[in-house]
Amino acid sequence: GCLATELNDIKLSGSYLYDCAIQNSSELSMDTDMAMAKLNVAGIAMSKNRKREAQILLTEAKKLDKHNMLDNQIKMMKEQMKKAGQPQQQFGRTGRGGRR
Repeated sequence: GCLATELNDIKLSGSYLYDCAIQNSSELSMDTDMAMAKLNVAGIAMSKNRKREAQILLTEAKKLDKHNMLDNQIKMMKEQMKKAGQPQQQFGRTGRGGRR
């Protein structure tokens, strides 16, 4: 990154460090924003029963989330996908009226 190339330089100015911090924070923000957008689109794809597309988007979101800020949301979404794939359990008998 910005600071890694200049570590040997003892004469780092305050403005240079500030510029590097701004640059790094904007990269973090952009990646995180993109990961959040992909997570949202994955939720929409899931609601439209496009499981494969949702899985691809979640994988891309996980790659973009380098600081694990969205880790819990991604895990929750994957758990919801697993639950959606399982058949619904039906209680009682079907066809005979159940309890009397």
